Amino acid sequence: MLRAQVLKPIYIPSEHIEADRDLLRQRNRSVKDLTRVKNRVKSILMTKGIDIPEVYAKGSQVWSKRFLTWLKQVDMGIDEFKSVLLNFIEHGEFLRVQVLKLNRQVRALSKADRYSPNAQLVFSIPGIGLITGMTLLTELGPIERFAHLDQLCSYVGLIPTMHNSGNKVSVGEMTHRGRKVLKVMVIEASWMAVRYDPALHQRYEALRKQGMTANKAIIRIAKKLLNRFRHVVLTQTPYQIGVVQ
Repeated sequence: MLRAQVLKPIYIPSEHIEADRDLLRQRNRSVKDLTRVKNRVKSILMTKGIDIPEVYAKGSQVWSKRFLTWLKQVDMGIDEFKSVLLNFIEHGEFLRVQVLKLNRQVRALSKADRYSPNAQLVFSIPGIGLITGMTLLTELGPIERFAHLDQLCSYVGLIPTMHNSGNKVSVGEMTHRGRKVLKVMVIEASWMAVRYDPALHQRYEALRKQGMTANKAIIRIAKKLLNRFRHVVLTQTPYQIGVVQ
């Protein structure tokens, strides 16, 4: 089979790409840990019947320095409760510093010679920013290894499940296979893209008018966004936002 060139080789990333992936993955883990700490603090306040002031409940004041100052002064009644709260706050502040540090490292990575040309092209696509763009570039590797869009969508996990029984083929929900982190990021980026790209917004509205649910429609948009990503990297041309007449 090897002599007949029937075997298909697998892609083995270099050590540099593995290291770059680990940087993005560490940043993702730190963000999740920070979210858990925030949720635990809210849970502690809720169990003690303490309401967060409305001024800190939304907008730029959510987990701001002013909010943390108020949080440290909250009267928990019992010293042990206060100690637990302060420990969570200290842990959260540490994680926040770590996330900012990792963000700077990712930004520096995007300017490295091995990523800078493709990064600037990818950032021209509406909905794809620094973290999403660099995650796609590091996790996917050379885009040329995907012969067509279907292979790329299959790798990410943006394909439905298929059930074959004799001559009958049924299509189910979206597959659970694929790279979950990429799938989530692309879908989140698609929600942003439909707001800023007129062509994608028009396509999304057309799908909704056909009776498709919002979640199913955004999956179609996510595939188009992946196609745009693949196109700008392969052709080395910046993305031009579609103009609807």
